[in-house]
Amino acid sequence: MSDKYDYIFIDEYQDTSELVVDIFLNLLPKNKKTTIGLFGDSMQAIYEDGIGDIKEYIENGNVEKINKEDNYRCSEEVKDFINIIRTDDIEQKVALKKDEKVANRKGSVTLYYSISGKKPNTFSNPDLKEAYLSKKKKSNRFNQERV
Repeated sequence: MSDKYDYIFIDEYQDTSELVVDIFLNLLPKNKKTTIGLFGDSMQAIYEDGIGDIKEYIENGNVEKINKEDNYRCSEEVKDFINIIRTDDIEQKVALKKDEKVANRKGSVTLYYSISGKKPNTFSNPDLKEAYLSKKKKSNRFNQERV
């Protein structure tokens, strides 16, 4: 691959398999020809089996982190909430497109959560599995009705 491509971009890296990221960053021949670009936001990971963050690769010098502080998709209200819960050193600012007005980008934030306890595994008691699923179903149904 490194003989064929000068650039390889992985969008939404945070939801990419850790194995895939490791292959691109550690197993491709180290040469100056191929640049690997990882685009995404570790705070926006939505899948449990994705790599999430790449802190280890940044600390090892395998990846150069470039912060993107502009947020073209969120309202001021959503951006303010996101900045409160972020655990990295980024504080995003709302960026407007040409001729876009702040008044057209109004939003709101509602936080829903539930505490389901420890997630059971394959070897858990069937009653514990059923109780956990029941709580999740109730929580999901409530959230769907409210949205």
